[in-house]
Amino acid sequence: MIDIDEKYKKDWKFLKDNFSKEMEYYTKNIGTKENFNRIIEEVKKIKRFKVVLDNFYTDENKILGLTHFYTDSAEIIFCFYDFYGPDARVNMRDYLKGINYNLDLWLTYDAIPFDELEAAYKDIKKIKNIIDKVIGVDRNE
Repeated sequence: MIDIDEKYKKDWKFLKDNFSKEMEYYTKNIGTKENFNRIIEEVKKIKRFKVVLDNFYTDENKILGLTHFYTDSAEIIFCFYDFYGPDARVNMRDYLKGINYNLDLWLTYDAIPFDELEAAYKDIKKIKNIIDKVIGVDRNE
């Protein structure tokens, strides 16, 4: 049985050996502190969103944690990829598919009325549009 540290080291070496150009491009152009701060600033301009950053990280490293956007309809969780963390291989797989970050919708109930689901969907689309605009992705979905 392989321990977690050994698996992490193998995954990181695999990424470094095979995807170092992609990792460098991402960390210099997409998952940057400048982009992170611009996203937070843009979302804070929308009064109905409450922004909560992970307490685990220092202010300098908030980009590595989860960012929570709260509205009446849902909790939206955002983070850039960390190609040096335990989920690096999964993150790279998604990045190679054209997905540039994690964006998840958490609902308060297992079953919710359609109007609440619709409101949550509109909120996550608003956040997604802000993020895509900041990082320079123009997708007309």
